[in-house]
Amino acid sequence: MFSAPQGRSGFTLKTVIAFALTFGGIAYFIINSSEQPGSPALQQGQRVMYQVMGKETLQAAGFYKAYPSGRPSDFVNFLQTSQGRRLWPKSVSEHRDAQIPGANRGPSRVLKPDDLSFSAHKPAPSAGRQIVYVPLDDTGQMEVRGYERADAKPVFVYTWEFPTDAGKVALSR
Repeated sequence: MFSAPQGRSGFTLKTVIAFALTFGGIAYFIINSSEQPGSPALQQGQRVMYQVMGKETLQAAGFYKAYPSGRPSDFVNFLQTSQGRRLWPKSVSEHRDAQIPGANRGPSRVLKPDDLSFSAHKPAPSAGRQIVYVPLDDTGQMEVRGYERADAKPVFVYTWEFPTDAGKVALSR
């Protein structure tokens, strides 16, 4: 009569499986709990940019009416208009100084860090820490770069799908 092998082979297979599951879980935890690149101000700045170019924000601001094609370069142009400048949220110090009753009601807005600048196309030489947004019309995306110094390489580069009037923002790295 044939019987299953006895001895170490069953124990070894169980050990290997347990080790693989344990090691895989630890590796997953380490990878997913790693710190985001850049300073907290830069991370806050990229969240501001993501919020400003959100579909709902752009619809409410009249972007798609002013620019029916809704290209990323149109967005950069729109930010230079008085209507577009209103998209930027208050800075931390402006928010702190504004004692407006009920100011904390309504949808949550990310605040701009006081020590962070925003520039289109390329880093501003006189600005230190900054977010640079670059329209990529050929792919329908916006590239968002975080710089600790204007003369250094970016510490992160995010590429986001720019929301069309019928689309949504999608984040990729």
